[in-house]
Amino acid sequence: KFGDVAGKIAGDFTGKQVAKSTHPHQVILTLLGTTGGSQVLARRLYRTFAREETETVYSDDLKNAFENNDEAEAAFSMFDKDMNGDISMEELEAVCVEIGRERKAITASLKDLDSVVGKLDDVFMFVVFLITML
Repeated sequence: KFGDVAGKIAGDFTGKQVAKSTHPHQVILTLLGTTGGSQVLARRLYRTFAREETETVYSDDLKNAFENNDEAEAAFSMFDKDMNGDISMEELEAVCVEIGRERKAITASLKDLDSVVGKLDDVFMFVVFLITML
């Protein structure tokens, strides 16, 4: 709750809308932060969409969760790693864990890029200082 209040205050200062920690988007981002959380998310998705009689997820099962059929087909093809026309629990877990790892890698590369830009800024400021002194 403290984080939600702090986020609301920060949002007021920046003028941006900040989602609460219980917002579904925030819950998913938190779960993708760890391998165990990614597996929990995959199991939850599997239980939500899998048919009891087949114990797999088919393309038609995902259509209700998306606004149009193209998005549903794209999501299905992303999760169907072995291209057999259905999504098993193992495939879903593997993809969710992979997505979590990719998010971590992107975050790390953005931090590296930020430090490079900071160093470049220092160099340019030094050049400007030298030009100003001359």
